[in-house]
Amino acid sequence: MKNLSRLLITCLFLFNISPASSQQTERHPEMIKAILSTSFGMPQEAYKIYLKLSKEGMTRAQIRLARALYDGEGVEKDLGKAKLWYERAAKLGNKNGQYILGDLYYNGLSTKRDYNQALIWFYRAAYNDNKMAPMKLGIMHSRGLATKKDRETAQMWFEIYKIKGGKDADVFLGANGIHLTDSQRSTAIEKAKKWSVAR
Repeated sequence: MKNLSRLLITCLFLFNISPASSQQTERHPEMIKAILSTSFGMPQEAYKIYLKLSKEGMTRAQIRLARALYDGEGVEKDLGKAKLWYERAAKLGNKNGQYILGDLYYNGLSTKRDYNQALIWFYRAAYNDNKMAPMKLGIMHSRGLATKKDRETAQMWFEIYKIKGGKDADVFLGANGIHLTDSQRSTAIEKAKKWSVAR
């Protein structure tokens, strides 16, 4: 434990971290301690810290707590509680919590499959600049899941995904794009550019 404390103090010094300036970041001293606890094979200690910070409203801690519950890391696996913590983070505006919650609904993991809820949370995540949400929105529009089937809108979301650095974006663009005219593809590209600039 002395080594962990020394390492934490060193990290605080090196990164010039103060609790006030880093309340919602991975650089918060308590978050660093939890991350280091996990790295040093002490997931139970990390879980306790994530739980404390989660109750204080730190959304990044809520995401890590939910992941620990989902994976059973440092605590007994509990998919229901994991979903609740993802949902809390999502409702507080955490873009990753919004995306993960959408994905849970999309795949029916730890909850009943609900494409309407998935679509809502993917939209929220996309508007909060989550990098993966546009890909899921593209898939949902291309398949007509909880929305009318609209390949042009799907293409726009796949283009946004590409703009955000989606490594497999070209696969989605190609598979969806073969159903569109050149004019529809051009329109989708223009809409994606406008959407990205507006963010």
